[in-house]
Amino acid sequence: MRLAFCILAMAFSASTFAQDPVFQLVDPFPNLSFSSPVDFQHADDGSNTLYIVEQAGIIRSFENDETTTSTTTFLNIISRVASGGEEGLLGLAFHPDFETNGYFYLDYTTTGALRTRISRFNLDAANPDVADPNSEVVLLEVNQPFANHNAGQIAFGPDGYLYVTLGDGGGSGDPNNNGQRPTTLLGSILRLDVDGGGIPLDCASGTGSATIPADNPLVDGAGDDCDEIYAYGMRNPWRMAFDPATGDLWVGDVGQNAWEEVDIITAGANYGWNELEGTHCYPTPPCDDTGKTPPVWEYSHSSSNFSITGGYVYRGLAIPEFVGKYIYGDLGGRIWSLDTSGPGPVNEEIGSVDEAQYCFQGYCLASFGVDERGEIYVLTIDGPIRKFIRVPPVAGEEVPSTLLPSLDIHGPNPVSSRTSLRFLAPSEGHVLLAVYDILGREVARLFDREVRSLTLRDVTFDATSLPAGAYVARLITGGTIATQKLTVVR
Repeated sequence: MRLAFCILAMAFSASTFAQDPVFQLVDPFPNLSFSSPVDFQHADDGSNTLYIVEQAGIIRSFENDETTTSTTTFLNIISRVASGGEEGLLGLAFHPDFETNGYFYLDYTTTGALRTRISRFNLDAANPDVADPNSEVVLLEVNQPFANHNAGQIAFGPDGYLYVTLGDGGGSGDPNNNGQRPTTLLGSILRLDVDGGGIPLDCASGTGSATIPADNPLVDGAGDDCDEIYAYGMRNPWRMAFDPATGDLWVGDVGQNAWEEVDIITAGANYGWNELEGTHCYPTPPCDDTGKTPPVWEYSHSSSNFSITGGYVYRGLAIPEFVGKYIYGDLGGRIWSLDTSGPGPVNEEIGSVDEAQYCFQGYCLASFGVDERGEIYVLTIDGPIRKFIRVPPVAGEEVPSTLLPSLDIHGPNPVSSRTSLRFLAPSEGHVLLAVYDILGREVARLFDREVRSLTLRDVTFDATSLPAGAYVARLITGGTIATQKLTVVR
């Protein structure tokens, strides 16, 4: 047992274990250190590998094991990255088919002309444990008027599209009114098809395969609105994440002078900035909140609160008390859980990063992350990573899921060419999703692999080569079967 847990065990008497559980932040990798970590990701490929993004332009990888003693430099693009303040290498996302194609995506601010760049990279053919720095393909670039409010999170949704957060471009109070102008990409969340299956980019420049999904909410062809936009009215959405059980997209949007907010993002919604800060008129009343979507939670600048850090809806096994709650924090170091499942939101403080050695001039909490099992981690400004544990631990870290496997049709049915199926596998194990004809013969295998945690995924059923008739999609996971009837027409 490593030192951190030995010390933790001594800190609790036998009587503590008979009381209510305690949630503790510990150092899960005592042999490792990082420089200004800003993002924590895994590739969902069953490798148990973690990836830490350092702001200067380095990604470090290592095995998710407490005995790990060193990291691998997965990628180094320091020479391309403008770093410092709110600039840098800010976001990492792995393609849903990373195991097959080796693609991953970065969000960073460029040297030279100030721009946000979204690029694709791939693994080194000679050494698949690292990336090829010469493989960069620029998918999208957006000019930035100021050095702050770059946002920087990228994430693939269950629909397979890449979502991108962009701040309002910076400057106090959004001087260019970018948040309320869907004719600019700034102050928005974008939705892109990185596989090139949509319509051409509208307001962004890029040389890669990124296109715009035809069902993006503001698509208007030759109209004024930027077709890349999925939602707008954001100030600086610092960290977003999809709930793997519901597909909901959660965002922590940094406030201006007084209020921080948590949003659940819906297609085409306007979240109010710079006319509103949270639910409050900005800079002063009166204001018009017609057509604006309010946050699901807001909190004021008090008791060292001043900049929200968005987190994750917890779907792990080790802390059942957290399941279904949104775990998020503030740059000052406080961490909360937000439960929106009842008639009103319930927000509770669950921890803090208050050790002086992890903070710099009062800035403590940089970001959150989850591993393949859905367990939650905290990235601190000055380098150490922390992990939430439960004392006492759940026996064997096995918690029966309250979710059941499900399979739904998210596209046309009857099907003339293609449709989309969404499945939910509530726990780790083998998942098989296939389509069968009326004689029970398999005609399409859509998903067949081990998963290490709760998995929500959209997959495409291509029926263009099949004869007209009745078919059945069948999901098998955890000894349970879910089915949907499909009809192919010609």
